[in-house]
Amino acid sequence: MLTGSVSPVVGPAHLGAGRIVPMQMRPLSLAERGVETQSVSMKSILAGNRPELLGETHIALEDYVSEIMNGGFPGMRATSARAQAAALDGYLSRIVTADLSELGAQVRHPEMLSRWMHAYAAATSTTASYETIRDAATSGQAEKPVKTTTIPYREALRRLWILDPIPAWAPTNNRLARLNGAPKHQLVDPSLSARLTGVNAQALLRGGGPRTIPRDTPFLGALFE
Repeated sequence: MLTGSVSPVVGPAHLGAGRIVPMQMRPLSLAERGVETQSVSMKSILAGNRPELLGETHIALEDYVSEIMNGGFPGMRATSARAQAAALDGYLSRIVTADLSELGAQVRHPEMLSRWMHAYAAATSTTASYETIRDAATSGQAEKPVKTTTIPYREALRRLWILDPIPAWAPTNNRLARLNGAPKHQLVDPSLSARLTGVNAQALLRGGGPRTIPRDTPFLGALFE
């Protein structure tokens, strides 16, 4: 098993055609974190079976918020909120200062990239347009950057597995209708969105959240999704 946390192609390498199968691994689920025991099998449901849906949980809303803030990255779950925030800050800082450069992306304005990451985080679980995210990231600036300047940042973040947009879904068999739908903006883990937007557990429970992207529902619902 060959494992890595960034792009598998950083230099000359064997493509592994017919020998290596790439698999994207996302952060841990609640069951994998040991927080809860799975009681309903999604695999069985998708296989066409009809199991009794008598699952139950003892996790309260406060516990869900705690897990949203902690995130599901293995080995990066601290014992205190302050230490967890510092770990996430360090991870996000390295993305801007090192990881993107190693991927071949030229980050000429790190502060702009940080603001774009904040805007994407604020747009979590929405289909906000490019212009909406751009305006949120460049609030107060008279001249807005063009797409050719910012789209490479977005694509590089996707290659780093930081952005994880969810393809559009529609209750129809018309594949073209799905292709025409805009994907929902998501980061790979809600803890990154919470940290980038600066919200804490208490603010989420009170219905608070970033105001940079208009939304009709509380930010907690977006992070839970």
